[in-house]
Amino acid sequence: MLRNAVAGPVTMADPDGVPASQEISGLTAPRRAAPRERAPATNASAQVQKLLRQQAAIASFGSYALRERDLMKILAEAVRACAEGLNVPFSKICRYRAEENDLLIVAGYGWQDGLIGHVVSRADTSSPQGRAFTTAEPSIIGDLQKVTGFDLPPFYAEHGIVSIVDVIIKGSDHQPYGILEIDNDKQHDYDQHDIDFLTSFANVLAEAVSTAFRGAALQSGIDRMQALVEEKDRLLYEKNVACAAPPGPENGSGRPIDRRRRSRFE
Repeated sequence: MLRNAVAGPVTMADPDGVPASQEISGLTAPRRAAPRERAPATNASAQVQKLLRQQAAIASFGSYALRERDLMKILAEAVRACAEGLNVPFSKICRYRAEENDLLIVAGYGWQDGLIGHVVSRADTSSPQGRAFTTAEPSIIGDLQKVTGFDLPPFYAEHGIVSIVDVIIKGSDHQPYGILEIDNDKQHDYDQHDIDFLTSFANVLAEAVSTAFRGAALQSGIDRMQALVEEKDRLLYEKNVACAAPPGPENGSGRPIDRRRRSRFE
């Protein structure tokens, strides 16, 4: 005999009006719960698409940097690709100047004209950019309005910047090149994937900058060598021209004859 069996039909309705039990030969057995609906995969699919887009952005930029020798073109492409990879409207690159101990904007995307060449901050902890530079750690601010104690230039407010992320661009000889920053005019909570993308992008950019510097130094050496060769060729040519000139008439002593001297019979 089954325990907990109940004689006669017993029905209990759930909130949807569906009987919660089924009658089986005078006994009642619990009805199996309906399988739960799976959560939509929309969020997971969007995340995968974002990661693929970011990986493609890094690969595409790396390929471009290998072909391009002009550093300014490399920086301009970097800010564009980085902004599009994170789907933000603004980005910029700041170069560190040791003499002034500041960070100078050398490339930007989405900003109004005239921003390039302006100093964004000191290279210290008084700004998010300086903090990222001095600590070599990402500086993340999801809402600038909730943060105090930072000294930011007026153009942040002019462009309505709300959230920013800064990462360091490594350099050679233990001296970082500067800072890569993304800017958004909306409040945004950046996840670890976003930070990983930005850091990886900055590392690829750092190698591109170093390669461009090495290429520029090599080209400068080639230009100097070419100038020396051209100068040597010029001097050799002038010497050959002088040696090829016909000699003037000479007397027996090897000295040129003075045609102005009169003979004794004159």
